[in-house]
Amino acid sequence: ALRAGIRHFDTAKCYGNEELLGSVLKEAIADGIISKRDDVFITTKLWNDDHRPRHVAEACRASLERLQLDYLDLYLVHWPAAWRKGTLGCPDDGVSMEETWRAMETLVDQGLVRAIGVSNFGPERLSRLLSTARIAPVCNQIELHPSLQQQGLVDLCQSKGVAVTAWSPLAKGKSATSQAGDTVSALAKQRGISPSSLILLWHLSRGVIAIPRSSNPAHIQENCDVWRRATAAGAGGLGPGVGPLALLSSEELALMRGLDRGARLTFDFVGVFEETKWPWPWVGTLLCAVARVIWAVLPNWLDFRMPK
Repeated sequence: ALRAGIRHFDTAKCYGNEELLGSVLKEAIADGIISKRDDVFITTKLWNDDHRPRHVAEACRASLERLQLDYLDLYLVHWPAAWRKGTLGCPDDGVSMEETWRAMETLVDQGLVRAIGVSNFGPERLSRLLSTARIAPVCNQIELHPSLQQQGLVDLCQSKGVAVTAWSPLAKGKSATSQAGDTVSALAKQRGISPSSLILLWHLSRGVIAIPRSSNPAHIQENCDVWRRATAAGAGGLGPGVGPLALLSSEELALMRGLDRGARLTFDFVGVFEETKWPWPWVGTLLCAVARVIWAVLPNWLDFRMPK
């Protein structure tokens, strides 16, 4: 990714890859691929069981140690859900988001992070946070792809100066094979680019930061080239026969809007999404109750990482 030109890296404690990223960055500087730490932008996230103020700084410092860094460019509250320390899914009723956010603001004051933001916040939660924050979140990282466009939330964020970052911007490849596939493929063919490149160009046309994930070197290069071509003032430096890419026209954007189905990639098992319809809020409440019972018996020392 570094050799392809990627300079923004998004990670999180629960992804279990902070140590790897830290080692790769250290090697990249030693090998001259990048010249210094400031050449890259590193984002990581506060996990759900670290929301209590006394845990926020500890979690941030632990991430910095794993990443072998002195500061973070951006630190996000991963989910608007506080869990009891050392548990999975067990609500922590002893802390509010306002308290967590004040601890996040302190990290900026201390120079541990340069900016703070949120992830997976809906309109109500974001508006409530903005009304009390001393330091406003600089971004909201949310699930966005052609089948889940969240235009109202995007508009709110952008009107408040909160950048929007799209996770799973390609819907894990499903956008090109779902019902949206025919429209996306047709628009991509007209432009002579791949369907995935068309979707990334659509995100850029909406003013959204897309962070696609891939382990395929060719796909990584292609994703990076979309940004290069879309932001190029001219064809110079793009290579022979490669010209800039114009953002989507109003007609193309209208066709893309027709693909919105409000369809998330997963069900809302813990009830954090504001638009979740019955019975999922009830299911989330039930699962939280079950978690309370389970963690009343089990030792609360889980250090959660997502399965590889």
